[in-house]
Amino acid sequence: MEPTFRKGDYLLVNHANKGDWQRGEIVMFEKPDSWDDDGNGTLLVKRIIGLPNEYVQFGHGQPTVNGKRLLEPYLKDVEMPDDARPIQLGPNQYYVLGDNRDNSDDSRINGPIEAKDIRSSAVALVFPFAGFKLFSLPTY
Repeated sequence: MEPTFRKGDYLLVNHANKGDWQRGEIVMFEKPDSWDDDGNGTLLVKRIIGLPNEYVQFGHGQPTVNGKRLLEPYLKDVEMPDDARPIQLGPNQYYVLGDNRDNSDDSRINGPIEAKDIRSSAVALVFPFAGFKLFSLPTY
């Protein structure tokens, strides 16, 4: 999730939210069995890009949701990776991406995640103290 936070950073998370997930929210979810053969039970951290029943596609590395290009102010000027296959999300599915797009194992490769697998959302970066910041939902 670099540059938003780095490995070893401590996050304050909200375990109370159980299903009202929003686009742009940073969530922790249990790695689905379909993502690979090992690491089941591992928690991953990604940003929600696509919500249930939406159509997600890419053009020149930029995500488009239901035909509207998604501007992502939280990304630094990085080269976007190749396009991913388009997908129609189901009623309980979310499309998640890492903020470090050129080095992220996410829905572009592994497909969507199920709502039942989402455990919590990130509220703030609390350590290192010099990097403290509250996470807010971006305006799209």
